[in-house]
Amino acid sequence: MTISSYNPKSALYEAFSQMKALSRQANPTIECAEDSLLKRELDGLDTSWARTILDEAEWPINCTSDDAAASNTVERLKKALECADPPGARVQDPEGSFAPSSDVFFLKLDRSTDQLLARGWPWRMQPIFLDRIDDPVAMVTYLQDLCWSDVKRCEHDNRKEPNLAISVVARLVQRGGQAGFPSGPGFQLVFKRFVRDWQNPKTGFFGATYLLEEVSKSGRATSA
Repeated sequence: MTISSYNPKSALYEAFSQMKALSRQANPTIECAEDSLLKRELDGLDTSWARTILDEAEWPINCTSDDAAASNTVERLKKALECADPPGARVQDPEGSFAPSSDVFFLKLDRSTDQLLARGWPWRMQPIFLDRIDDPVAMVTYLQDLCWSDVKRCEHDNRKEPNLAISVVARLVQRGGQAGFPSGPGFQLVFKRFVRDWQNPKTGFFGATYLLEEVSKSGRATSA
């Protein structure tokens, strides 16, 4: 049973009204941040510090029920926009990623894409944030957990994280890793198996699977 009109964001806000209210409250800040950062970028300024926090702020508001974390990140965004001399795009965090303004793993991946896909790793800090996926089983388990969402029961919509994470992991694995993370033939084999199993056998579609209330009672999943 496929329900084409399913909207995970609407389902999240219906189940967790505090997130809908927070979204309305934070929207002026988000829009102001978008306009301000765009102007700075057009002037050739480095906006990576605040831009990463903006991405982090939009994620919990649109995809989780964690209003406390979302509110906290919006406040961090306000402070980041006021920072006169923020760290630039070449600044690493202690784990070696290029997202020093965030602790969110998939944003660390996304903000470190160019460095991870470069020929070598000449930067001072090693990318130890990749420890999370530095094992074929751990890597594929992480990816598999992103491929489905039960918004109402799990209070989380995974749709944004795989959009950013899988594209980076795929290219990183296919090139053989970076700085020893994650390298070895085992990663390519399990990733290819993951992609094969991820595809819907009926539609050929690669994308998120949502467990809906109407069908989850019978144990069936619906792709959306």
